[in-house]
Amino acid sequence: MVASTACKVSGSVSIDLAQDGSGTVTVDAVLDREAVERLGDPDEQIRTDDLEAAGWTRSPTVRRGDDTVVSVSKRFRSPDDLDVVLGEVGGATFDGFEAHVEDGFARTTWSVRGTVRVTGDLASFADDRLAAALDGLPLGRTPEELAAEFGGHPSVPLTVEVRLPAGVDDSAGGARAVDGRTRAWNVDLASGGEQQRRIAASGGARESGPLRWFAVAALLLVLAGVWRVVRAMRRPRPPSGSPGDVAPPG
Repeated sequence: MVASTACKVSGSVSIDLAQDGSGTVTVDAVLDREAVERLGDPDEQIRTDDLEAAGWTRSPTVRRGDDTVVSVSKRFRSPDDLDVVLGEVGGATFDGFEAHVEDGFARTTWSVRGTVRVTGDLASFADDRLAAALDGLPLGRTPEELAAEFGGHPSVPLTVEVRLPAGVDDSAGGARAVDGRTRAWNVDLASGGEQQRRIAASGGARESGPLRWFAVAALLLVLAGVWRVVRAMRRPRPPSGSPGDVAPPG
């Protein structure tokens, strides 16, 4: 798409983690009005049959003001599958991504971490089979043709977002707060130089169920203690003047 439009194009990769450690990876490509005019109707020109065959789902094309958004997504069933799905997006670009779910007493913690590495060359998102299909050019254009179409060095901003099931308590790598549960990081895929961005976000939530059971158990213990005291106080005493109360003589 970038080679075809040579206009303002940006993208985002969003990781939405669910409570059980599964989740969804969503990839958005955002094209401005000129890009769409040069490309043509995205629903006809951007073919995603191969993505859908690999388990990705394409959403209906959305218009946001002057921009057009093409979006695909894929679910991962467990934390271990996150790195596999991201590998389908950018190969070595998304390095060592991990998701974790930690259950403690009355609290669950979720975290996502990894590294985004870009070489500053869009060709890093291609592979040998794509290059072979495009006459040996990973993007279908020579570097000189790309520079001419972009009017200089291209810039393709990429936003990486992580959304947790609960509020984010801690994040790293220069994260930007989108909302209480989401953090975002920005890189430029075609900056001309290598970039490395650490992605890390964690957050947790307290579970009311265990706390309620703990409170009920404590209350029952207190009531049991009170019951013992009351029972002891109500125990009958020997009557006064009984043989047991008479002192022995002299």
